[in-house]
Amino acid sequence: MADERPDPDRDHGFLHGGGEMGARIRAFPWSGTALGDVPDWSPSWRTVVRLMLTTNHPVFLFLGPELVCLYNDAYARSLGPEKHPGMLGGRGRDWWPEIWDIIGPQIQYVMDGKGSTWHENALVPIDRHGRRDEVYWTYSYSPIDDATAANGIGGVLVLCTETTEQVLAERRVRAAELRWRQLFQQAPGFVCLLEGPRHVFRFANPGYHALIGAGDEILGKPVAEVLPWAVRQGFVDLLDGVLATGEPHIALDAEVELPDHLGGGIRRLDFVYQPIRDERGRIYGIFVIGSDVTSRHLAQEALQRRTEQLHLACDAADLGIHVYDPATGAIDWDARMHALWGLAPDAPVDYAGFVDAIEAADRPVMEAALARALDPAGDGHFAAEFRVRSQADGRLRWVQFTGKASFRDGVAERVVGTARDITEARLADVRRHEFLATLGHELRNPLAPIATSLYLIRHGSPEDAVVRQAHEVIDRQLRQMVRLLEDLLDVVRVTNGRIELRRERLRLDAVLQSALETAAPYVERGDHPLQLSAPATPLFVDADGVRLAQVFANLLINACKYSDRGSRIELVSEAGDGVVRVRVRDQGVGIPAEMQARVFEMFSQAEPSLHRAQGGLGIGLALARGLVEMHGGSIAVHSAGRGHGSEFVVTLPRAADPGAVAAAAAGSARCGATFAGWKILVVDDNVDAADSLAELLQVEGAVVETAHDGDTAITRAEAMRPDALLLDIGLPGRNGFEVAGELRRRAWAASLRIVALSGWGQEGDRRRSREAGVDVHLVKPVDYPELVRALLPPCRSGFSRDAVAGNRPGIGTASRLKPLLRGS
Repeated sequence: MADERPDPDRDHGFLHGGGEMGARIRAFPWSGTALGDVPDWSPSWRTVVRLMLTTNHPVFLFLGPELVCLYNDAYARSLGPEKHPGMLGGRGRDWWPEIWDIIGPQIQYVMDGKGSTWHENALVPIDRHGRRDEVYWTYSYSPIDDATAANGIGGVLVLCTETTEQVLAERRVRAAELRWRQLFQQAPGFVCLLEGPRHVFRFANPGYHALIGAGDEILGKPVAEVLPWAVRQGFVDLLDGVLATGEPHIALDAEVELPDHLGGGIRRLDFVYQPIRDERGRIYGIFVIGSDVTSRHLAQEALQRRTEQLHLACDAADLGIHVYDPATGAIDWDARMHALWGLAPDAPVDYAGFVDAIEAADRPVMEAALARALDPAGDGHFAAEFRVRSQADGRLRWVQFTGKASFRDGVAERVVGTARDITEARLADVRRHEFLATLGHELRNPLAPIATSLYLIRHGSPEDAVVRQAHEVIDRQLRQMVRLLEDLLDVVRVTNGRIELRRERLRLDAVLQSALETAAPYVERGDHPLQLSAPATPLFVDADGVRLAQVFANLLINACKYSDRGSRIELVSEAGDGVVRVRVRDQGVGIPAEMQARVFEMFSQAEPSLHRAQGGLGIGLALARGLVEMHGGSIAVHSAGRGHGSEFVVTLPRAADPGAVAAAAAGSARCGATFAGWKILVVDDNVDAADSLAELLQVEGAVVETAHDGDTAITRAEAMRPDALLLDIGLPGRNGFEVAGELRRRAWAASLRIVALSGWGQEGDRRRSREAGVDVHLVKPVDYPELVRALLPPCRSGFSRDAVAGNRPGIGTASRLKPLLRGS
């Protein structure tokens, strides 16, 4: 049976290894060259190629009668891009035209079977890196024996070493010997030459003369005679050691005490004692070179003091200092950084340990910030806040990380910065948020009965004109309070990322119509001519209609507040390249140039509110920017300055036309007898709120009962079996969530419509309502039409929810603008 063991030569084993060139040789299409396929190569070629790939010495091969070029990594380092890697597999004559007149005859000598050649420090200039370099080589040309080839020679083996630096160095040494005295005379430091075991001065430059306070009279004299103080300080012992060992002595920042006649005091010197050898290698003297670094030493001491001050400042500010090497992952921390991670002050830290302690949900935040800092296209700044779990006690801390990356040749070398524990600040933010939410709740509760009572007055028949006027004033101020409160809470929600947009495909003109309805009282009160412009073709956006209308309403109201009575306001909508733009222009007070960069900041106003009767909290534009950016858009302001009006431009992504737009709701239907035959239970611990809402629902035909705590609510609901439950959340005893959950467990309540009426309106409150079985969560104060829409789910009855939506104060004025908004 034939031997089936693999043949390493047939498997090209001789081509294994060899680094870059080994890989290139293995991948090269040799069948297209004069050498033919690799399996057909002769044993001598295989041997010499194997030798080339396994040595670190520069080796070049000319193979076959065409002298095909092969070489290894060591040789490639002496080539430029003109030859490497393109020369591989090419003919020698084609790739070495600049020196073929030199090496061609030498190669032919070997190929003719005349033997080897040897060339030492020979000038063989080659083209590399865009120029012809004067290159010196020590090399040999040796035959590659091959019995099947002409003259028995299958190629030429080139063993070479580039000696350019050696040759040039020898030239430099010879040249230096001619001019060293002149150069040393001009040296900025001190230089001297000492000979023999007594260290006799043979040369000293002006710098050395200045150092020791003596001139040329020292030449020919030993150091011990010229500088007895140097003997006492051990410098002669150092010279003796250099002569004895032949090893140079290098001193950095050495302390030298000068004698009184040289001014006294301590000087700091950097110097080298370098042994000098003759042509037989014997040490015959010492070359001394150095410089006075006293000023540098003093600067370093000053730097050290500043560094200590920096550490003290970091300690006072509770800042930890970190240094990170992106290339190695090495991390250098001070004691405070170790403490933040719950580590001992001397515990080693690497990148993996740093990341492991970061809360998993926050790691992407840190990694994204670090990636931005390490990006050479950026500014190198690193800033992130994330949670870290202490390895000592398991405590979770919020840490604020800052830093700056330094770069060399486009690669980040290190990141240096600080970190501090901001846990308390974060907790303060949470407490502040909770305070504002509570504030909103406490302010909403008294507004609810006022709003309900006003609706009753509005639909009565008051005969007293003073009462009607008082109603108008109260109604207007109530809406102003509600708007300011909503804006304030919305800013908090946007800032904390607690607003969730409910996006849908909307016509832009419908959104603007809603904004006009809200702003209509301000337009009418200021007697502002309103100029509208819109394209004939409807524009669509994917947006939360309520929030987007809030943006445009704020811009329109601002335009009214900061414009003189009777001045024109323009509302323009237009299409751009993949976007829609809405422009709100006014002829008002304008915005100074220095203010335009800050106009969207919180509590920022272009003109102090004392100068304007309608001045607000300065949060409307901050809220508008936040909501627009949540929609993926942007908002900008343009103004020629004070007294020249302003233009606000909102840009949003444009959505495709869905092809079917629902007809606008028509009319403003009256809500009388809406709930005829309904049984409704109203639950609120505010007796006035419960009773006034009950009266309103009774006017609408409902049978209504009230309860003022959770337990009573459950008892009366069980007895009454109502169709709908209007439920406050903050109740004595069982809260509204518990009441809703308890009732949902009862079979008769499966169809019960539960609407929460609460001053608590955060997303967490809404989520708890859903979990408890509440159908709709409304935030006080609630307009009656909004309450009707909540109680009447789609297709519940023939009652038009769209009609109720249209029954809002001020809609008559805004309705006149609908045709213009549609572009007709």
